[in-house]
Amino acid sequence: MARSVSFNQAVHPEYASAMLGLVFEKMISDGVDATREYAREVGEWNDLKRRGWFAVAHHLRNAFSHNGRWHFERHAIVPAAWRGYRVDRELSGQPAAGFLSWFDGTQLLDCMLLYVQGVVDVGLQQVRGGGGPFL
Repeated sequence: MARSVSFNQAVHPEYASAMLGLVFEKMISDGVDATREYAREVGEWNDLKRRGWFAVAHHLRNAFSHNGRWHFERHAIVPAAWRGYRVDRELSGQPAAGFLSWFDGTQLLDCMLLYVQGVVDVGLQQVRGGGGPFL
């Protein structure tokens, strides 16, 4: 599945691209922050932070907070993997922009939303009606 975003000729492509990058970073960062707070509130933070899908999102959020470059504290849980994406210490200092596609970024946000809404658990297993895993 492919998605495209286009702007009219009045918007310089470089400015449009920069704006989309900021929106993407904000989407991931705010999603991670809200999900982390929810998990702490319901007592699932220690489990959630070790799940590959959330660990990738959390590391990406941290990279966006460190001038757009991967940064790992000594206690960081790495490696972390989700789908075909892998985060490890070898990324340290490298730019995070472009690491995750827009499509997968929206899917990752969907994981966070489904978890916070109680539709799936930390392992992305459906909690209402059985089934899963989601995404």
